[in-house]
Amino acid sequence: MRTVVVICSLVALALSSGILQPDYIVADGPPGSPGIFANQPSKAAAADAAAAKAASAADQPVEVTVNSVIKSCFLVAENEGQVGLQAMIQLVWTDPKQKGPKEGKMLKPTDTLNPDIQFLNSVHTELRKEKLVAYPGGVIRNTKRYYLTLQESMNYKWYPFDIHMWSFDMNSFSETTDKLVFKPGYLITDPGFETPVFSFGKNDMQIRTVDAPLFPGQNYSTLRVEIVAKRQQSYALQNFVFPLTVVAGLGYLSFWVSPTGALPARAALCIISILTTLVISGDVAKNLPKISYTTWIDVFINTVLFFVASCCGFMILASRSTKNAKNGVNIWDYYLRMIYPCVFGLMLVILLGVGLVASPTESSVLKQASDAKSFVAFR
Repeated sequence: MRTVVVICSLVALALSSGILQPDYIVADGPPGSPGIFANQPSKAAAADAAAAKAASAADQPVEVTVNSVIKSCFLVAENEGQVGLQAMIQLVWTDPKQKGPKEGKMLKPTDTLNPDIQFLNSVHTELRKEKLVAYPGGVIRNTKRYYLTLQESMNYKWYPFDIHMWSFDMNSFSETTDKLVFKPGYLITDPGFETPVFSFGKNDMQIRTVDAPLFPGQNYSTLRVEIVAKRQQSYALQNFVFPLTVVAGLGYLSFWVSPTGALPARAALCIISILTTLVISGDVAKNLPKISYTTWIDVFINTVLFFVASCCGFMILASRSTKNAKNGVNIWDYYLRMIYPCVFGLMLVILLGVGLVASPTESSVLKQASDAKSFVAFR
């Protein structure tokens, strides 16, 4: 009897201490039914799960949202293909270790993750000011004020109706995609953001992953800020297109001068028209970089040059012809007085129409820039 009592005492002690307690709990079942046994994880298993969850969270890359405000354009050097922009870049991420008050708490760059930023197509980068603030919930906002001198690839095919896409590509110099990933935020331009030459319309942000050629296997999250710059045509129209049209009219006046009685005056009109066209062509070349392709303004200048040069050829034909039309007017001059303005006017309308209608739009330039291949230009 004593032996039975000892065994029962040992069993009761083991159950109370949890040595023989099963890893099951009784869960409530439907009304009137017995309880259902459910698996109950042990404390060690729960600790392991919490550690695994923390490790998994640590392995996830930090998502950094990028907000940008383009403040001004302080440089447009078209001959060098360089553009200077003043930009406010704000990086936003979450750091659970930092919890600031509602109005924000100033931090030092060493207090939290502070991604180092490089601009891939910038020939000169100047960081003027930086402000690092922590908000409730561990939200960190790092606002940087940059002055960037960017190397841009511009297309002058439709000058002066050309539209360009200015952009800057930025990523972290050291944090690869397994540690940091950019997310696009908002991109705005100040209302007064324009230059005497360019106005700015649509903009966009895009994210790509690019590899580092010097470090094989390392990929970097890269964000591109795109701004569409549209040339204001008033300068070119007033200083190039309109004067060239007047020069073509000056050549037309030679058809009203007698090819026999006033030949020197007629020759002077033709020569002056040709020289003036060449001078304006030189002024156009000064406003454009040295490019190897033909632009819209080149076609227009060559068209005017052809018309004024043809006046010299018709002058020679009229001086050698003795056949007259009505009122004793040379037959060449009689018909050219009607044909020349009609043909030139038609060519002028066609060229201006093509320049205004067929030139790229802001949407088409922005769409073309979204091509993934364009990101490799600054690798």
